[in-house]
Amino acid sequence: PFNNAFNTSITTLDGLQWCSGAHTSTNGGTNQSNRGTTAFGPVSAEATRINIVNQLSNTDNRLSDNEPDALLVPESLREAAWEYVSSTGKVDTANNNKNFAQGRYTLIWSKWLDDTNNWFMFNKRMLKEALWWGDIVKQEFNNAKDFDDYAAKYSVYMFYNYIPREWRGVFGQEVS
Repeated sequence: PFNNAFNTSITTLDGLQWCSGAHTSTNGGTNQSNRGTTAFGPVSAEATRINIVNQLSNTDNRLSDNEPDALLVPESLREAAWEYVSSTGKVDTANNNKNFAQGRYTLIWSKWLDDTNNWFMFNKRMLKEALWWGDIVKQEFNNAKDFDDYAAKYSVYMFYNYIPREWRGVFGQEVS
């Protein structure tokens, strides 16, 4: 789902892509965004955390327990993200102030992310509730046997999809 987070043909329940700049409300609440364009760094990561914490429900109420606890980055950002979540002092400064992000996030890096600059921050519990597994075509088993030489062939076909239903708790940065 992360590779298609900005794809307009794969949508959530509000009819917009998973990471959109204008998620609409079904109950008259304010339009909201969970999409940015900022490159990864300590300042942009903290701004992204604040954006997630400030996400509201459909009726403009604060969400309980909407604190992000995971960071997903491509392999090319692995070192910078590891430094961000592991350093005891502030990252990229000469100051030795305590690092607010130290140990705060589960760091996930993936060589399977299509874009080498895009990164995501999310709440793991909310993500588990938001993603939906869809069996489009259930498993179909086939076989063919040859009586003369005892050769047998077996096949299985299935088609499934893993799509997000809800966007809250996730923020994606589509960096150009």
